[in-house]
Amino acid sequence: MPPRDAPLDSTLDVGGVRFLVRHDFDLIRRIESAFGPIRDLNKRIAAQSIRADEVADLYGIVLAKSVRPPERPDVEEHVMRHGIVRCCSGLLALTLNLFAGNERAAEWIATEIERRSIQDDDDILEGAPRPPKAA
Repeated sequence: MPPRDAPLDSTLDVGGVRFLVRHDFDLIRRIESAFGPIRDLNKRIAAQSIRADEVADLYGIVLAKSVRPPERPDVEEHVMRHGIVRCCSGLLALTLNLFAGNERAAEWIATEIERRSIQDDDDILEGAPRPPKAA
């Protein structure tokens, strides 16, 4: 059996604190147990069709294994301060990596960064094309 690649990580910010999220199969299992297939969740996040409480729930699931996970009120305050659209941009990168694979997701994210001009607002989802389908 070939050696395993090192696990990849994402980061999510809550209340000015950056959390490292390890990509592993258990993370996918926990997310799918709460939300169903990652593909469907990824589409909902990309389409901004996710409720505020679901955003907070997803943050809670994703950050549950952090050394000091944020409390629910801190997550809710973060969602209120930054809005669902901005919170979804970090979650979209995470779910895209988990669904499409890290290499494919990195290609899509790099293309989006190159496509955007400096004058664009910081909402990566606004007007962005649909995420790529998994290979």
